[in-house]
Amino acid sequence: IDTDQLGVLTPTTFRAGLCSVISDDVLADALFDVFDEENDGKFDFREYIHCLSYLFGKRQQSEPLKHLEYSFRLFSPDSDGLVSRANFASIVASIGRSLGAICFDADRFMTVFDNADVDGKGAISLPQFQRVAMQNTLFIQSLGLLKLDDLLPPGVASGGGADAAESAVVISDSMIQSAAHTSLLPPPPPSLDQPPVVVVDPPVPELASAAASSAAPTPTPDADARPPAAADDDVVPRARSSSGSAPFIHAPQSAPLRGEGQPKKGIPMTFGHENWDFSYRLATGVRLSVSETYTSFQKSRRKPDPHDFELVVSYDLSSVISKSSVPWTFTDYSPLPFLYVRLFYSVDQRLYMFSLGPEKILGCLLVGNLSALCEMVSTGRSGSFFFKSNDGRFLIKTLPVEECDMLRRILPQYLQHVQANPHSLLTRFYGLHLMQKAGQSVYFAVMANLFNGLSIDEQFDLKGSTVNRSVDVPPSERATVSGKDNDFAGRKLKLGPNRKPQLLEIIDNDTALLELNGICDYSFLIGFHYVTEDEADFVSTLSTNELFLADLNGGILSSDRSAIYYVGIIDNLTTFTYTKSIEFYSKSLIYASGGLSALRPAPYRVRFQKYIATILE
Repeated sequence: IDTDQLGVLTPTTFRAGLCSVISDDVLADALFDVFDEENDGKFDFREYIHCLSYLFGKRQQSEPLKHLEYSFRLFSPDSDGLVSRANFASIVASIGRSLGAICFDADRFMTVFDNADVDGKGAISLPQFQRVAMQNTLFIQSLGLLKLDDLLPPGVASGGGADAAESAVVISDSMIQSAAHTSLLPPPPPSLDQPPVVVVDPPVPELASAAASSAAPTPTPDADARPPAAADDDVVPRARSSSGSAPFIHAPQSAPLRGEGQPKKGIPMTFGHENWDFSYRLATGVRLSVSETYTSFQKSRRKPDPHDFELVVSYDLSSVISKSSVPWTFTDYSPLPFLYVRLFYSVDQRLYMFSLGPEKILGCLLVGNLSALCEMVSTGRSGSFFFKSNDGRFLIKTLPVEECDMLRRILPQYLQHVQANPHSLLTRFYGLHLMQKAGQSVYFAVMANLFNGLSIDEQFDLKGSTVNRSVDVPPSERATVSGKDNDFAGRKLKLGPNRKPQLLEIIDNDTALLELNGICDYSFLIGFHYVTEDEADFVSTLSTNELFLADLNGGILSSDRSAIYYVGIIDNLTTFTYTKSIEFYSKSLIYASGGLSALRPAPYRVRFQKYIATILE
């Protein structure tokens, strides 16, 4: 942000550093005042780091409510420490302007203030704000995108007016199985002296873009075939609750950072990060396309036809994001078929948009959390980049154009396959998109994060090959760096005689689809969660007869109940190309061909299945 290297930031340089994310000056200047703790019209690195230490949650354990003081200051409290309704509304309106074409119901969001203003004086204090913010975190983080009834436990109805305060329902991440969990034990409830307040009323706004025409979607080949989204069991069959190098994306220049809770490998992205502008536009494009598809589907409830698999819809983000000077284009491929994949796997569309959309980055500010939009997880040998939504639910992977083409080609078979095989281990692809800027293009897919939920203590990427299939992983890195086949030697997955053939049958069906489409070099990814003493009592109540357990977020409980396995087949878009052929023949001059990773699809599948059979018992 400090491009002139002066050691201080002024309102002008700070606004420039925010890029298009906080594009309205009212909100940008309010955030500047939060960092400017000395109120001298500038802030230095010391003030910047001191504020970030709270907004990134590093001190929330020792000072659990301090971060909400910073978010309260966004609303410009007066000399008496009170925020007026007018000041609160001014920031809310500025958020709406920063969101551009994305629908935001400011009146609905003002219920946050109204619920805090319990005495009706038209002004709220810090304790009143803290109480409402702690008890309605998700509502505020999503800027009202998440409907209250979606978050209430079964049998609890939302009410209005004074009854809301008496209902004492705490809305928290635990109600939607937050990815922040690191064990089987539920997170402790927030500790507050006053009873919780639930934000209610008015009804949830339409999810469609507030200005769909301004987004300028350009469907190809036919606008009338533009897809839909939502979910009814009579429309979409569901799975059983289960239980290329990017030219304008920059690689990390420093060692990976780790988040709290479940270990994460990656660099949190917030303003000032070199990929910040890209990630925000990516989020905006996903949010607009999913919203339009979702709304259309709710009206038509139709199934995909052959035309839908060919459909391409483009959005000019320059007309969507205010103050956007560089032309960016976001393209959505086959929106309706990918929606059907999401619906089949019971992905809530509001939560999907919340996890990947831009509301979260602005909404998090209002609860004292400068949460990164997503994390850069790693870069692979292929030059692909991985990002992770900051709630851990979804991964975004950049793809070379060849893999993008392959996914589009097999999509009809893929959709049919997962519907016929609800326990498929293949990667759950939820979307395929393209970002373009100044003649440069980046293709990327959105997919489910296999390791979303319980903490992973150790992981392995297995192919059944032995050549160059070792990696030196220190104990401290085993949760985030995958071991290889040679590192797994002598180990077994303990399933028992009944569940082993079930898993092998699933793998047989999945790899048959891959072989049919000439795909090879895929991997069997395993994540281990080792059961702790605190978890043992709960685990003892679970069945070892079922393969995938809903209580374990789709994990497999070992037959001795000592570990939980999360398994999947990944990297399943690689074909045996000319390059792979050259790799095979060159390495076969040195190594035995049976141990090479690069094999033709048929022998690769045979070796893969035989190997997996040897590690199951």
